[in-house]
Amino acid sequence: MKRVLLIAWVVGVALAAILGVKLAGNDAAEPETELLDIAPFIEELKQESDQLFTELSPIGFDQASNAKALELRKERWYILSIEAGTPTYWNSNKVGIDTTVLSAPHYPILYLFGDDLYAVFQKSPETYFSFRLANEGQIHARLAQHASVFNNKHLIEDQLPDHLTSTILPFQTIKRTQGAFLNLALICSFLFLFLALWYANERNLLMYIAAVAVVIINILTYFYLKLPLIDYFFIASESMTDMSALQLNVTLYIHLASLVAGCLLVFSLVKKLPKMLSIFLLSLGVVFLADFFLGLSAHIVRRSAIPFDFEKLFNLSSTSFATLGFICLTFIALWLLIHYTKLSKFLMGSTWFSVSAGILAFSIFQYWDASRSFSSIFPPILLTGVGVFINSRPITQRWKIYTYFILTALLTASIIAENHEVRNEQIARDYAIRLVNNEDPRAESILQTFENQLAQEFLVPEDYQNFIAKKELIESRLKHLYFSNYLEKYELKLLSFSPDGS
Repeated sequence: MKRVLLIAWVVGVALAAILGVKLAGNDAAEPETELLDIAPFIEELKQESDQLFTELSPIGFDQASNAKALELRKERWYILSIEAGTPTYWNSNKVGIDTTVLSAPHYPILYLFGDDLYAVFQKSPETYFSFRLANEGQIHARLAQHASVFNNKHLIEDQLPDHLTSTILPFQTIKRTQGAFLNLALICSFLFLFLALWYANERNLLMYIAAVAVVIINILTYFYLKLPLIDYFFIASESMTDMSALQLNVTLYIHLASLVAGCLLVFSLVKKLPKMLSIFLLSLGVVFLADFFLGLSAHIVRRSAIPFDFEKLFNLSSTSFATLGFICLTFIALWLLIHYTKLSKFLMGSTWFSVSAGILAFSIFQYWDASRSFSSIFPPILLTGVGVFINSRPITQRWKIYTYFILTALLTASIIAENHEVRNEQIARDYAIRLVNNEDPRAESILQTFENQLAQEFLVPEDYQNFIAKKELIESRLKHLYFSNYLEKYELKLLSFSPDGS
C-alpha cells in the first residue's frame, strides 16, 4: 500500500504542477485579428475544379456523371449550369442564383450566401463550380490543413464586407476550451481527497497536507474559469442555469471534494477542543452539512438545464448520469463525515446533551434567521439521526455499507422524482406565460435551423415544368419534414411559387 500512496502523491503533485502551468498561460484577452491571404488555396481549388469539370462533362440530370456530382456535395463542391438565364442543372440548392455570381467580370470570386462563404469558378459560359470555404466562421478542414497559419483559426464573418473583392480575409485563433483543465483538476482533486481520507483513517498528519491540496486545486480552478466569486463558489441559481452541463458537473464534483477535505480539516481541529464543546460543534456542523446536501441536490434538479427524466428515459445524456452520480456521492460523503465525527459514541451518558444542543441550535437558527418552517428543518435532522443510528448498531461493516447503499439509492431517487415534478410544473407555467406573450424561443430556434435543411431539398426541372400539378405534393413534403412534432401546434400557412410566379 505504501507504493500505491507514493504513486498517488507523485501523480497528484505532477497534475497540480500542470494545472499551475496552464493557469499561468491562461490568457483571457480576446485573440487578435489576423489578415491572411487564401489566394494559394483558391489556386489549388481552381486546378481541382478544372479536373472535376473534365471528368464530369457532359453534366446533366440524365448523364452518368450526375451520381458523382451528387457525391461531391459531401466534399462541399457545388455545381450549377445556366442556359439563357435559366438553370438547367444543379447538384444542390446551397448556392443561390445571383446576378453577382453569373455576371462577374473575372473568376474565381468569393461569394457570401447566408452564413456560408464560397469560392466560385466559371468552367464554361454555362457551368459554375463553387466550393464552400467556411460555414458560420468554421473553415473547411482542407483550408485549415493547407498551411500552418490557418491551423486552429476561424473566420470572422462580422468583419466581412457584403461584396468581397480580395482574398485577404480576417481570422482569429480559436480559444482553447476549458475541458482539459477541468478534467485534470477533477482527477487531481479526487486523488488528493483519496489521500486525505486514507490518512484521516490512519490518524496521520499527512491528512492535513492532502486536504489543503484539494482546496488549493479548487482555488486554481476558480482563477482559471474567471467566473464571479458568487457564481463559482456558491453556484447561484443564475449561474447554474447559464453554465454548460460539463462545466456545471465538473465544478460540482470539485466543490464536493473540496468541501469534504475542508470538513476533515475543520472536524479534526474541533476534536482538539474541550469534549462538550467539541461534540456540540460536530453535531451542529453535521446537521448543517446534511441540510446543505439536501438543498443542493434539490436545487440542481430544479434549476439546471440537465435532463432528469429517468422515468421515461427521454433525452438523457452522459451529463444526466454524471449529475446522478454527484447526488449519490453527496450522501456518501455525508455518511463518511458522520462516521469520522464518531457522534454515535456520545449518545450515551452526559454527552448526549451536547448532541441535542447542537441540533437545537441548528433548528433555532434556521427558524429565526432563515424563516424556515419546522417541516423543512426536520429532514436534515432526521437524515443525520439515521446516519448516527446506523453507526451505533453492533453490526458488521459490510451490513452497514449495504444499509447506506440502499438509503442513498432511496434518497437520490426520491429527490430526483419530487423535484423533477416541480421543475416540470415550473416549465409548464413559463410555457403558458410565453404563449400568452407570443414568445416561443424553441420554435424560433427550430425555424432558424431551416436554412441549411431546406437548401438540401432537391428539385429537378420536371418540378418546375409541372409545378402546379406537384405543388400540393411538394408542400405536403415540406410540412411533414419541417413543421411536424413541436411545430404542429401552430397554424402553418405555406406559400410556394413556380419560377414564373404562379
